[in-house]
Amino acid sequence: MPEFWFVRNLDDTGQPTLGKYEADEQYLTRDARNDGFDGKDPATLPPHGRLYRNGDILSHVAAWEAIDKTLGRLRNVSAFSPIRSPSEYADWVRFKMEVLLHFQKRFAKTLLVGGPVDIIVKSHIV
Repeated sequence: MPEFWFVRNLDDTGQPTLGKYEADEQYLTRDARNDGFDGKDPATLPPHGRLYRNGDILSHVAAWEAIDKTLGRLRNVSAFSPIRSPSEYADWVRFKMEVLLHFQKRFAKTLLVGGPVDIIVKSHIV
């Protein structure tokens, strides 16, 4: 079953929760019904998938696909390594997040994101 776990140390108002991290599964418990997924039959999963974002949404939306279209194209040129595994994809995601983080730290009037960037790769073998 597909799952999306949102792990955070802030409450819904953006206030720190005293260093305590909380986890909340949001796909099966909230969004699956809106997608028409019945929770049992994978054929009822939406063909388009679902994208979740948090943090500095504006920077993320503006830059994420642009990074793929520019620097990502280089990943398919013979002088660079293509993405061949989940861990290599995680490295690519980390790179993109670090670019956004660096941009924020360098140019934002108010810092909305922090660091370091943590990437967790979970694979499931069927």
